[in-house]
Formats: sequence, C-alpha cells, structure tokens
Amino acid sequence: MNKFWDILYTSLFSYWVFGTVTIITWLSVTDYLDRVYASMLYNAVFALASLYLALVNRENKFRKNFIIFLVGFFYALAGVTLIFYYRVLS
Repeated sequence: MNKFWDILYTSLFSYWVFGTVTIITWLSVTDYLDRVYASMLYNAVFALASLYLALVNRENKFRKNFIIFLVGFFYALAGVTLIFYYRVLS
C-alpha cells in the first residue's frame, strides 16, 4: 500500500509541475501573459519545490522519484530561462 501512495503522489505532483510550467512558459513567451516576473517567480517556486522533493527522495527506497523530481527541477529552471531570454532581454 505504501508503494501505491508513493507512485500516486509522484505522478500527480510531476504532472502538475510539468503541465503548469509548460502552460506558464508558453503563455509568457508568446506574449499572451503580461505578468513576466510573476511567471518567472511561479516557475522558480516549482523548481525549488521539485528540487526539495528530489533531495528528500534521494535516500528513499524508490530511486526513480529522485530522477523524476530532478528532471522537474531542470524543466522548471529551463522555463525560467526561456521567459527571461524571450521577454526580459528582448
């Protein structure tokens, strides 16, 4: 039963992070969302949350959670970088 809950929270949180970061980044880069710094802040919060969960799950017996959350961290960080490059620097 413990493995079921572990898979459930991993899948729900990772889909939530990947979906939200994708939508926020796409809306900001294509100029549909005018709140550039708020978008960068939201993506940075998701990046920090993913990094925290990756570090917490690093010593967990389910090793794949560490990899999933680490990928989520870099994905959210890439979203912050894309928004900064296309909206702030241009």
